[in-house]
Amino acid sequence: MSTTTHNSEAPKNYLPSGETHKVENYPYGFKLKTDKFYSIEFKNKKGFRLVQQTMNPKTDKLNKPKKSTYSPVMLLVAAEDGKIKAHTEDFYGDDGIDRGLKFMADKFHNFLPEEIKSVAAHVVMVLKGDIYAKATYCGSDVKKLMPLYEEALATLVKIFKTGENLWSDISLDWEAIEALKVPDFNPFVKTTHTFKAS
Repeated sequence: MSTTTHNSEAPKNYLPSGETHKVENYPYGFKLKTDKFYSIEFKNKKGFRLVQQTMNPKTDKLNKPKKSTYSPVMLLVAAEDGKIKAHTEDFYGDDGIDRGLKFMADKFHNFLPEEIKSVAAHVVMVLKGDIYAKATYCGSDVKKLMPLYEEALATLVKIFKTGENLWSDISLDWEAIEALKVPDFNPFVKTTHTFKAS
C-alpha cells in the first residue's frame, strides 16, 4: 500500500510530475490481482495531491480515484520493491523551509514550469508569514527582520517570473533572525484598560 514519506534519508527514485505510473499485480480483494495507477494532481494555489486508482479485475473498468489532501510540494517515489510512495515537503518552521528549498533545488527538473511558479509563490507567502509570526509571537522588530528576508524574497519572485532554478541561491540567516527575538517575550499578556466615566 502507498504511504506518504517525509524527509527520509534513504536513496529515492523520484518520478517526474505530470506522469501516471502503473503498478501491476496489485492485491485486490481475496486472491485477485490488478493494476494500480499513481499520479500527482496539481492545482494552482492549492498545491499537489496524490491520486490512486485501481482497475476492477472483474469488469476491466477503473474504480473511482482516491485522492489525498493537498500539500505544498509532492513527488512520487519509486521504491526498490516496486511500490510507489509520495514524498511531501511543507516548508513548516525554519528547518522545514531549509529542507524544502534544498528539495526544490535538487528535484527542480522533476516539476513542470507552472508547478515551479506555484511553489515559489507559496514560499513567498510562507516567508512573509514567518516575518509576521516572529514579530507577533517573538517580539522581533519588523524593520530589522525585513533586510534578512529581502534577498530570499527577491530570488523567489525571480523564480516565479523566469522559471529558473535559483532555489540553491536562497539562504536565510536563521541565527541573525533568532537573535532578534525578545527574551521572555509573551504575546499573550493581558492588558487592562481603565475607563473613567465622564
